[in-house]
Amino acid sequence: MFISNYAFSELNREIQDLYAHHLIANAQKGYITYNDISPQELRSYKIEEYPKLIGKEIQILEEIPNSHIYNKIIIW
Repeated sequence: MFISNYAFSELNREIQDLYAHHLIANAQKGYITYNDISPQELRSYKIEEYPKLIGKEIQILEEIPNSHIYNKIIIW
């Protein structure tokens, strides 16, 4: 199982790729609280890129209560 409460979505793209390859690829289940607050120069993956990044069927849910307009919950 892979769990991230915001941290994964705040990493730079290169580190996200390492996590995806070494951890997410081996996780049958996962939970990510996603936010979109990282500086643009980090090139962090955007929510619409997560299905391909994770490589599994995912669900993108609303965060309740919503702490920011772009926050989402990603599960698989």
